[in-house]
Amino acid sequence: MAELYLAHPLDKRKEIREWELGVEKRSGVSLLNPFYDVPRPDILAIDRGEAVPGIKDKSQALEIRDNDLRLIDRTDGVVAILNMGYTFGAPMEVFYAYHERKMPVYTLVLEKNLFHPWVAECDNSTSFEELESKLMALARH
Repeated sequence: MAELYLAHPLDKRKEIREWELGVEKRSGVSLLNPFYDVPRPDILAIDRGEAVPGIKDKSQALEIRDNDLRLIDRTDGVVAILNMGYTFGAPMEVFYAYHERKMPVYTLVLEKNLFHPWVAECDNSTSFEELESKLMALARH
């Protein structure tokens, strides 16, 4: 069974988590969500309303980045949900996986006008349904 890293913006984490759990059940593909499948006390505090999104300092930023890179390295590829929200993480994870590690990357660009030359060679989808169909096909192989 394939395990894929799930890159996505912080501001869409709840709806993407709901989709993720459903697609894992339906497809058999395991999606490694860096916000919920590994210890992230900062995300838990944000979800409980005890903190606001944001990085406290350089040390925390580097810890999160390095952990994300380790998680990508242990997976078979990346599923990236991209939007126009304030996020550098998901696009950087796409760059690292596809251009540096030569891993397969499956993208879903939420805004139609966001398609970008940096994701042109990735396996791009235009809807959650299309992306899920590709993941289901991947699980069958």
